[in-house]
Formats: sequence, C-alpha cells, structure tokens
Amino acid sequence: MYPAHIRKEISCDGKVTYSFQSVAEHCRNTAKYASEALKAVGLEKTAYLAGLLHDCGKHTFRFKQYIEDAVVNEKEVKRGTVNHTFAGVKLILAKHAKYVGANDFQDLTIELIAYAIGAHHGLFDCIKDKDESAFAYRLEKENIDSEEAIENFYNECASEDEIEKLLLEATDEIKNLADIIVSIDSTENYKEPEIPFYYSLVCRLLTSAVIDADRKDTMEFEKNEVTK
Repeated sequence: MYPAHIRKEISCDGKVTYSFQSVAEHCRNTAKYASEALKAVGLEKTAYLAGLLHDCGKHTFRFKQYIEDAVVNEKEVKRGTVNHTFAGVKLILAKHAKYVGANDFQDLTIELIAYAIGAHHGLFDCIKDKDESAFAYRLEKENIDSEEAIENFYNECASEDEIEKLLLEATDEIKNLADIIVSIDSTENYKEPEIPFYYSLVCRLLTSAVIDADRKDTMEFEKNEVTK
C-alpha cells in the first residue's frame, strides 16, 4: 500500500499503534468532496477528476519511505523534499498531447485541471520569467519518479479508461460553462473582452475546491472523525 497519511495513536496503557490511509482512498475522498462543492455550478466531473489526480505523485516508493520515516521512524525529514504534485500534472497534460488540435474545449479543460493539481500546495504563475511556461517546467522536471507514480496510480487508484471517461464528461461541463460565459460577455458593453477573466475565475474556483477537499479529508483522517 502507498500511504498518503499516517496517524500515530497512543492508548491509555501507552501502547503505540499506527493507522494508514492509502493514496487511493485519499484521492477518492478528495475527489468526492471537490465534486460535491462544485456540483451546483455544473463542474461536478471536472472537480472530481482534479481531486482524483491531485496526489497521484504519492504513488512512489520514495514518498512511502519519506512519510514512514517522518511518522513511524520519527526521523527528521525536510517537508517538501519529495515532489508529489507534478506527476498528476504530467498525467493530465499527456492527454493534451494526445488530443492536441482536436478539441479546443478539451485543451482548456486539461489545462484548468492541470493547474488545480499543480497548485494544490501553492499557487504558481503559468508564465514564468522570460516567457517560460510553468507547465513545460513541470513536464520536463526530472528525478521525481513521475513514471512510477503514474503507473502505480493506474494500478492502485483509477484505470486509464476511467480517467478518459471523466475527461470527456469534464470537457462537456467546461463547454457548457463557456457557452454561459460567452452569452454573459456578449450582453455587456465591455471595451475589452472579459472572457479570459471569467476563465481565470473558473480556474481559481476549481483550485480552491481541490485545496479545500484535500484539507478536509486530511483533517478527518488525522482526527479520526467525519465532519459536516
């Protein structure tokens, strides 16, 4: 099992035990909470897919060793030394390469989801200094075990067929939302098109839903209780 979180418990008689939450369970729970949060605005599947992929990068031996050292072995480890946010970005952006030019709304959907995954532990600018792409940086980053993580994610958490199906459903949601955005923009007397601004709000909303869902499930596991 690849652990996402480990909870240390001490009984009244001083006995120490550990409870493990698998990455698959955490990803499913995060997906569920994010989906519930955005269902009302028509982004149920988009949020589910982003939540499902957000911790894909924890499916590695290196992360397993890192978290077990930190909690079970009580070693001093530096937080963030094992990158786990780039693998999910790589997985979903690979779909962009597969469908490039075939569907503009799918390209947009993929990039919105990729940003939410990549930013769930800290926001970043999509365009870096000297007009460099932050997505390209995440695709080209080496020594983060992303291939191992993606393979194990497909084996342990969700099949590639499920991801493909969710992506198609998410694309339909983004297209429907885009139609609404265009209709709003066309009815207003703007000097400059506001459509990119609306898309940026969608991106922020999706990212916030993933962050909140991630923190909610993590807190529930750590406290061993389900919150409302």
